Amino acid sequence: MKNCSSKRSPADEYPSSVCCDHRPALREIARGQSLVTQLRAVVLPALQADERCDLAAQMLEGILDCSRKAMSELQLLLPSSTSPDDDNDDHVDDKRRVRKISDDDDGCSSKAAEDQNAKPLRQHKRRRSGDSVSVETPVPHYDGHQWRKYGQKHINNAKHPRSYYRCTYMQEEKCKATKTVQQREVGLHYSNSNNYDRPVMYTVVYYGQHTCCKGPAADDDHGI
Repeated sequence: MKNCSSKRSPADEYPSSVCCDHRPALREIARGQSLVTQLRAVVLPALQADERCDLAAQMLEGILDCSRKAMSELQLLLPSSTSPDDDNDDHVDDKRRVRKISDDDDGCSSKAAEDQNAKPLRQHKRRRSGDSVSVETPVPHYDGHQWRKYGQKHINNAKHPRSYYRCTYMQEEKCKATKTVQQREVGLHYSNSNNYDRPVMYTVVYYGQHTCCKGPAADDDHGI
C-alpha cells in the first residue's frame, strides 16, 4: 500500500508544463535588486541631512524585501534537482554599499542599512571615526554636493590611488567637509550569468558636515 503521508515538494504539485525553469525570472529579479541597491547608494548619501531620509530608506528596503520574498517563492518552485544560480546572492543585499558609521544623531538613520537579515558573508570592515561616513557606491561623484579635487596619493599595496576632495565652497563659506575616493580592487569588471557587467565600485569616506548653504548639485571636478 502506498504511503499517502509522504511529503511532496511545492514543485511536485504543479504539472510539468507549469513547473518550468524559473532561473531566468530569478536572474531578472536579482538584476532589479542590483539596480535598486545602486539607486540606494546614490540617494541615501544625498539625503543625510533631510528629514525624508528615513522614509526613502524604508521604501527602498520595502522594494528589496518584496523582491527577496518573490525570489524565495520562485526558488520553492524549482525542481528538486535544480538549484538557483549562485550569483543571485550577490545582488540581493546592499547593506555593504551604504554604511553609516557616524555617531552624529543629526544624520540619516542607519537602521535600514543594518537589517537583521543581512548575511555575514561578503561584509567589509568598517572604518570608524568620530565624524565620518563610509559609502561603497558605483557613482562616487553624484552625492548631492559640489567638490574640488585637491590631491591624490598612491597607497601601499593598493592598486588604485586615493583621491582627496574638499567642498567647493571651503573658501567662500568656510565649509570644512572633505571626502576621499578610492576604487575597490575586488569584484571588478567581470560578467555573470545575468549578462550584464557588475559596476566598478568605489569606497567614499566623508569627513565633517557641510555647513555651506548651496543647493545640491553634481560635482564640479570628477577626476579620480
